[in-house]
Amino acid sequence: MIKVFVCEDNHHQREYYVELIMKIFQEGKWKGEVYSFSNPYSLLEKCSQNYSLEEKHLYILDIHLSSDMDGIELAKEIRRFDSQGELVFLTTDGEQMPITFRLQLKALDYILKDQEDNLMEAFSRCINQVSRIDYANQHYLVIESKGMLYRYPFQDVMILCTSGKKNIIELHTRQGIEEFRGTLKDILKDYPELLQIHQGILVNPINIMKIDEKNRILTMLSGEQCDIAYRYRRKVLEYLRT
Repeated sequence: MIKVFVCEDNHHQREYYVELIMKIFQEGKWKGEVYSFSNPYSLLEKCSQNYSLEEKHLYILDIHLSSDMDGIELAKEIRRFDSQGELVFLTTDGEQMPITFRLQLKALDYILKDQEDNLMEAFSRCINQVSRIDYANQHYLVIESKGMLYRYPFQDVMILCTSGKKNIIELHTRQGIEEFRGTLKDILKDYPELLQIHQGILVNPINIMKIDEKNRILTMLSGEQCDIAYRYRRKVLEYLRT
């Protein structure tokens, strides 16, 4: 079951989006329900009280809402209780979309509202992507920072390391580098499948490409290289050989 939540303050546009999404579900390829809201607070109340890990959620949010909470702020609030739901943004300004990715909102897609001929295809594409996600077997690294929850598919995680700033961790993924407040000790406690190779470095062992035992250098699939501290050398080699 896919639940789609649409937040759009323009009545006619909102009804049109719901009509298109209902047509997609009526075709029978996917089973789903659509809920529409003109007010972001109404959406939050509905979703936070009825949130279930058994369901797949797709949030389609207009960025420019006539409210003290815009679509990006709404997405941040959604991430407080739903780290798995997929976010799609509606906008008339394509240049604004990179902002959502820099804010670590992990949007599935963005759709330009003025391209009405492509809306049906765009909504169908997003629903198809959500339908293919196996949440039961999908593993995420979930980071809580400053009251926000950020999620990263575990297979995309490469390295976590200290940054040189007090209590600030760098997270290296396939997509880039992010920073957040925390400690490696706490992360390793929550994710023991990570491998410590240095006092200030954790790596995701599934993304190790090769290891230079002589020079104690580990290379990740991303091409990044890390030094293996001497005290962790034996443990690392034993881990990789098992």
